Amino acid sequence: MTIDGLQAVDLARTLALAKANDVARSFPSHLVIGADTVVESDGLVFGKPKDASDAERMLNRLFAKPHRVITAIAIVRRNPSVQSVDADITTIYPRPLHRGLLSAYLASRQWEGKAGGYGIQEEGCEPFIERIDGSFTNVVGMPMELLARMLRDIGYQAK
Repeated sequence: MTIDGLQAVDLARTLALAKANDVARSFPSHLVIGADTVVESDGLVFGKPKDASDAERMLNRLFAKPHRVITAIAIVRRNPSVQSVDADITTIYPRPLHRGLLSAYLASRQWEGKAGGYGIQEEGCEPFIERIDGSFTNVVGMPMELLARMLRDIGYQAK
């Protein structure tokens, strides 16, 4: 499934760029970084759950088999012009989802505001994850390795 005809990685890139451009309009000479994370499984894109029932539906679907977490980063400056957009993709391999663990996690409300209804860094998520292939910081929401490379590519060096 796509949203407005965009695949998951393109959707994340579009949203990250829109966020960065929105802020850059007010700060044209500043370097602005925007990011957006989406979760994808079997072509379906999972955003943030609306409520506990939505979170439960998402988690049951996502933790039935491997899924992907995609975080896009956009770096924008209007004057002088800079624009760089890229994305990182990490595959999550879940453990079987046990009803008691899921119920406790839903009751904790830690799913609120999180793409796919979970934050891998949150207490209580450890039993859900067998392993990940890719960047852990990507799944947390800001792929630091990608950000560092993108900054280097546009001429910024860490001091």
